[in-house]
Amino acid sequence: MNIFQEIKETIPLYDIAAGYGIQLNRSNMCACPFHEERTPSMKIHDKGFCCYGCGEHGDTIKFVQKLFGLENPLDAAHKINEDFHLGIDVSRRPTVSEVTAAQIAIKDRMKTQDLYMKCQYLGDLTGGKGICFATGTPVSNSISEIFIMQKYLQADLLKKKNLVHFDAWAADFAEKVTKLEYAPEGTGFRQKTRLAKFHNLPELMAMFKEFADIKTADDLNLPVPECETHNITVKPTENQKKLVQSLGERAKRIHNKLVTSDIDNMLMVTNDGRKIGLDQRLINPLLPDEPGTKVNVCVDNVFQIWNDTSDQRLTQLIFCDFSTPKGDGSFNLYDDIKNKLIDKGVPKNEVAFIHDAASKEAKENLFSKVRSGHIRILIGSTQKMGAGTNIQDKLIASHDLDCPWKLRDVGRILRTFKIKKNVEVTDNGKDDF
Repeated sequence: MNIFQEIKETIPLYDIAAGYGIQLNRSNMCACPFHEERTPSMKIHDKGFCCYGCGEHGDTIKFVQKLFGLENPLDAAHKINEDFHLGIDVSRRPTVSEVTAAQIAIKDRMKTQDLYMKCQYLGDLTGGKGICFATGTPVSNSISEIFIMQKYLQADLLKKKNLVHFDAWAADFAEKVTKLEYAPEGTGFRQKTRLAKFHNLPELMAMFKEFADIKTADDLNLPVPECETHNITVKPTENQKKLVQSLGERAKRIHNKLVTSDIDNMLMVTNDGRKIGLDQRLINPLLPDEPGTKVNVCVDNVFQIWNDTSDQRLTQLIFCDFSTPKGDGSFNLYDDIKNKLIDKGVPKNEVAFIHDAASKEAKENLFSKVRSGHIRILIGSTQKMGAGTNIQDKLIASHDLDCPWKLRDVGRILRTFKIKKNVEVTDNGKDDF
């Protein structure tokens, strides 16, 4: 464990923020210290932060580094250690790779800031007519993304209407919605308030259309293939039911402050819940591989489609964001699925992992083999096999073992190519694990 990891494991960021005088509400939301605002738009987690107003985000080290204008991550680590009397030995200087890892988040911020400045510069030179954005998903996850697009392409109008800061924009165009949702531990309901609805939508769209030329699927009239969607439900095993009950007990201990956040927290509970819903062996590899589980049903479906389309050598995708291959011999679902398919009769050279392609050239070579039908089953994660993966030439089915976080990542098989059907494998208890 390096210095930065030890700092983050020792003290949660919300304690650091409170120690530096930042006022947090019960949801660990606060006014962003990096831009002027009245309505809290920054969420503080135990090891990171994210501002929904200005877009700033990162880990504990970056937060302190930016808060005090420090030049490098090591200075931030030293300051946290001294200010909060952590007693961590920081005499050993971190390696270059450790410092580089801590600076990755800063580089992400620099990319967005660089793009923003270039947009402002080109806008000044051309009277706001020198920039063109092209995207199929201007709003993919949050209504605040409309504000971000306006920030890049309509900054002058935002300034004119006093909507430069997100809290001012949200007051005019976003509405808080409170509704009952499943509790993260999956044992009941709780009320949750979030910005989930547009307000004054006609006025907002009038502003948005000043720089956006919106084309819908009906406008383009592209040849979209017919799609068959199968939501396949499986019943939880007795072991999964017991594991879910343990999540509820953990959540009660967390809510009653009987355990500190470095030992257990709701993020860990939620993460374990998703693992249980996918396969109980992700919690304990020694648990039995029982028939009828999500993974085994998926394997059966994949093999059936592989067998039925052998003459045409059609291809399939399997999306799985958990338990990716590590190459160290430990249990993972990727190898488990591949071995089961091989045992059923699928040739080993027709099953591949997206993780096998470490370089751009290797990935393109892999995609070429999928497009030609030499590789007929490709397994990967949403991040590595989502946007930018164009292998639809012979694609017949796509299987989602776990649900992605963003709507844009669902049903990516439905494109303007020769596709006949779409299979999505899900779990009937996804929300309650």
